[in-house]
Amino acid sequence: MSIDRKFLADLAKEVGLNTSHLDVLGERQHWEIVVGGDMLERMVGIQRQFERLAVMGDDEYRGFYIEVPRPAPEEWGDAEELIASGEYDSREAFLADWLAFNPMETRWSHVASSRYGDSRSLRVTDRKRTMFIITNCPACADGAPDDAWCRDILTRLFDYLQRLIDVVVANPDGFNDYVAHNLPYQQRTGRIAQKELNRIVSNCKIVVEDPETAIKALEDSVHGRSVPPLKTMTIRLYCTYYRIANEAYEAYYRKRGASGRVYEDPQGVPEELRDVAYYKRMKFVDVEALYDIDSPEDFIRFATDHYGELGLSRLNIFASNKCQQGWMIVVSNSYSANVGLAIEVATALYNVFMSEFGIEFNQFADITTAIIQQMQDSKQGMLIEEIGSFRKRISSAAKVNEDVVNGYICAFSINSIYHDLGSFPMFKEHDTFPSRYKRKLGLMYRPICVFHSNGEDKITFSYRGFIQSQYNLLDNIRNSNYSSLSTVMGQYIGKLNQTRGKNFETGVYELYKQMPSLIMCHRSAQIGPKERLQNKSGALGDIDIMLIDNKKKKILLVEAKNYNECKTPYEVVVYEKKMLDDMKMVVKRDKWAKGNKQLFESYARSETFDYQVASIMLTFNLCPVKFFCDNYKTPLPIVWIRDVIEDPMSIFDFGNYS
Repeated sequence: MSIDRKFLADLAKEVGLNTSHLDVLGERQHWEIVVGGDMLERMVGIQRQFERLAVMGDDEYRGFYIEVPRPAPEEWGDAEELIASGEYDSREAFLADWLAFNPMETRWSHVASSRYGDSRSLRVTDRKRTMFIITNCPACADGAPDDAWCRDILTRLFDYLQRLIDVVVANPDGFNDYVAHNLPYQQRTGRIAQKELNRIVSNCKIVVEDPETAIKALEDSVHGRSVPPLKTMTIRLYCTYYRIANEAYEAYYRKRGASGRVYEDPQGVPEELRDVAYYKRMKFVDVEALYDIDSPEDFIRFATDHYGELGLSRLNIFASNKCQQGWMIVVSNSYSANVGLAIEVATALYNVFMSEFGIEFNQFADITTAIIQQMQDSKQGMLIEEIGSFRKRISSAAKVNEDVVNGYICAFSINSIYHDLGSFPMFKEHDTFPSRYKRKLGLMYRPICVFHSNGEDKITFSYRGFIQSQYNLLDNIRNSNYSSLSTVMGQYIGKLNQTRGKNFETGVYELYKQMPSLIMCHRSAQIGPKERLQNKSGALGDIDIMLIDNKKKKILLVEAKNYNECKTPYEVVVYEKKMLDDMKMVVKRDKWAKGNKQLFESYARSETFDYQVASIMLTFNLCPVKFFCDNYKTPLPIVWIRDVIEDPMSIFDFGNYS
């Protein structure tokens, strides 16, 4: 026999079965159809027919797909009667409605038979949801057989299944071939090549910002190389990872035109609590009030349900200690449409160190630890070794590929080839200057020396110099005092630098906010055409901190700066230029403020406004220009925070008031 759509449709028509009958059986109130008596006997007989097929799963599971035709117009309703009742005004209107409710000539469903003890069931689904179940054992304990309302339809369905099983047994290859070529994609299960899925459903194509890094991150994750396990996990530490992930999540949707502003850290929050505050804002959970954020035990209490879900995406960032070595941060995605987003989030957790040095941070940490450990074990103060031997030895100790160790050597070594700077455009001539503390081609950042001797490439470095170099590297990155080569690292350093500045400003603000003799300690007062401090000529930026002393009748405008500490004469020169450039706008604001003192009256809240105004630069680190010659003058006074820390109100003594 030839099995095709017409053959199967005719088979259903023989017993008078169509999709409308399946819809009736699948009505919500009759989702579970409990049969008894002769109907149960009939179902048992049909299940015996199913036994002619091979078992496909537990509980004697057997199943196959069916294709049932839609009802003919006359089966769907009596057009003349409905027209006469006024529901339709013409047969054409009736047919249009029939077609709207039955757009497809046929509908596919899956029928499965199962048995466990005395419990029997026939389950009809579309592979996504259950349409109805025919059973003798209801889920509700007091459920009783109730099949009177559907006996006719059940009889038609059982007759159809009996005939169809005969067809399947007689020609299994023909039946399977027909299903394989005609079953809708929406009801198929199993594996499919990604390129085929992209062809069929183009919006399923995974698109990421940086495919190469994403692939590398996924490969390392699969092979267990992504991140070394953490010994402990706390809420404070977890919030750091959550913030990285959620910011990647927000950026993903901003790139696609979704609305939403960039999160800004709230004022007055210490740096060490910024990520905790971020989590509180995003998840509406005051973890500081509910838990000890530094307690490993409280993290266990905290980590329940959707504690790490990003938005409502079913994309979760959670901490897992399933591996005996320690804790891992896991990116979990339960929604297939979010695959690209999940990869972007995972890549963000992986990305920064890789961009700058060509290796992941965990690889850097593993290799550095292996080198230090082996130097300690050997009790050597100096190493000289053939490079191939070193590479192989460290590769084994750090449990990384030799190519990764080679990348490490390239990132942190000085080689004679660097004399030809034209071959390495990322380096500049000043990277060789001894006067440059942060030069890229110095032992500060590259403690390993590569040289050629007796026909061999060798490396050499001192134990103490190596440790100090790697410590300086991480410390300079942490303090945003590292000159990056890559855009990604540059952006990261920029963010850290901005954070350092805001933290200093916050600290100063919090210090003076507690001073009882001050009438006002105002932060970030804006100057512009539509601001409270109105300047019709244009914006002049913001005053970091405004201090008002009613007793002395003084208003002090403070520009807070957390410049990096200078370590060489060259950096002093750079510092001076940076400071003088930044001071230009402050000087301009100072001149404007002295000419528009009346605008500050609303801040002072004084009956008689006869105040003087001045501006200063307040620095976190000691400004080296204070040690220049006596006749060296800066446009505004520069005050070191330690000059006023013991007597905070003495800050008013430094300004040039008018």
